[in-house]
Amino acid sequence: MGIVKRMTLFLALMLCLSLMTACGSTASQDSNAGTASSAGSAGTETAAEAPEIEGLTFESALKLERATGYSVYHYEGGYDLIDIHDQQRFLLVPEDGNAPGGLAEHIIDL
Repeated sequence: MGIVKRMTLFLALMLCLSLMTACGSTASQDSNAGTASSAGSAGTETAAEAPEIEGLTFESALKLERATGYSVYHYEGGYDLIDIHDQQRFLLVPEDGNAPGGLAEHIIDL
């Protein structure tokens, strides 16, 4: 896949993710203030919750403060997995890297 096509797909994905996180209103956030303690763990995924990808070692997860529709997992070597809940998973492969062998069919490498 060409670099221009990859960058276009990546930018479209980032636009979709930013639209998903901008949907909340201040009024709904204020009304949910009482549930902050139970929702505070939403972005604290651990290695046990991170998808296992053969050939990659999980490092950390991006802590999301307001967004709930997706998760971002970081793996050694600069690989990142964007998991859009109940929809799709995208593996961001470093420019000088290769997609790991045996990648599950439901994960799209970019």
